[in-house]
Amino acid sequence: MPEKKLYRIATIVLLLTSLGLGAFFVISSDADEKDANEELAAPDIGADKPVTVQTAVAETRDLIVRITANGRTRAHRQVVLTAQVGGVVERVAFLEGERADKGALLVQIDDTDYQLKLREAREQLTVATIEYGKKLGERRYGSAVRSQGSEGLLLDPDAERRDYLAAKEALQAGRIDREQFTFVQYAYEAAKIFSESSKRKLIATNSGLSKAIIAFERAKMELERTRITAPFSGVVGDVKVEAGESIGAGKECLTLVDLSRLLIDIEVLESEIDFIKLGRKARATFTAFPGETFTGKVVAINPLIDPEKKTRRTTILLDNSDEKLIPGMYAFVKLDARIYPDRLLVPKEAVVLRDQRPVVFIARKNENGELRAVWSYVEIGHQNEQFVEILSSKFNLRPGEQVVISNHYTMIHDAKLKIRNK
Repeated sequence: MPEKKLYRIATIVLLLTSLGLGAFFVISSDADEKDANEELAAPDIGADKPVTVQTAVAETRDLIVRITANGRTRAHRQVVLTAQVGGVVERVAFLEGERADKGALLVQIDDTDYQLKLREAREQLTVATIEYGKKLGERRYGSAVRSQGSEGLLLDPDAERRDYLAAKEALQAGRIDREQFTFVQYAYEAAKIFSESSKRKLIATNSGLSKAIIAFERAKMELERTRITAPFSGVVGDVKVEAGESIGAGKECLTLVDLSRLLIDIEVLESEIDFIKLGRKARATFTAFPGETFTGKVVAINPLIDPEKKTRRTTILLDNSDEKLIPGMYAFVKLDARIYPDRLLVPKEAVVLRDQRPVVFIARKNENGELRAVWSYVEIGHQNEQFVEILSSKFNLRPGEQVVISNHYTMIHDAKLKIRNK
């Protein structure tokens, strides 16, 4: 030790002694100072006490990066049922919120007048049927039909067909005009009507049978329309009519909603369009049900981009068989977009920064069988809200190994570990 330094120390000792202040000094050599510095850099005395941590397994799996968006639910099937005929409402069978099975009667309109119209049409049909039978018999056994429309009987369907095909070819070649072709065309149509195979249809028309059949079918259809039934199973809503009310055709009666499945329309940014695919999984959460996640999939992608929003409408289908959700609810959606297969992943909580470098602590046993924390710098790749991809690691993190995910922000290398997972 230099003489001047010894002299300064001796002077301080003499001064303190003269003041009556006892002191004890240990004067170290340069080697002693070096040992002291090394001891300051070493772990604390209790550093080998086990640190209680939680761990997770590093896994090789697909990394899914999701797109987030907001939207509102709407019914997969919803229909406003209107009256197709007018009349007085006789009965409204369901209240709002009640379930109706497919085919169930929802609204009954008084059908008295329509029953009478059907009876009248049935009588007219009977008369026409009798007349048809008479004319058919006359054709077979008398001459009345042969004299009626005898000019038509002179038409030869085969000859008219040949003329029609020739005229069609001439029209395409430009040798005749459209008007000339039309005359030949309808001559062929007339020949088909007067042919033997169409004779019954001709007689049915002349006897009024065809018209009577149409009138009967219309009367029957209008009678059926006095009953408004459920086209599918659903829940009744927005009832707008009541018994005793006189309504006209086109009046809105009620709305039927199928709640077994719901749709959510979300807007996806133009920059993320390439990542949207039909069938991709989606997860939706609702403020009405905190902590619950509802799973669905992409079922429709609008091919057009909104020029103002620069977004593309994407539709999500959710199963709602328990009818927990209802149309109009606000949803927060996470949609599977980019998928990176077979990546080594660790939870985001496993990665900490040391000197601005990502570090993962691997829980490994040493040669003595003690579980220790291995400080391993890592290179990270893609990540989502849960996992981080590990591209490489200093100490070769392997799939299936445990990594520390708690109580590791001040952890040192080779710290003894005690795992306490949930």
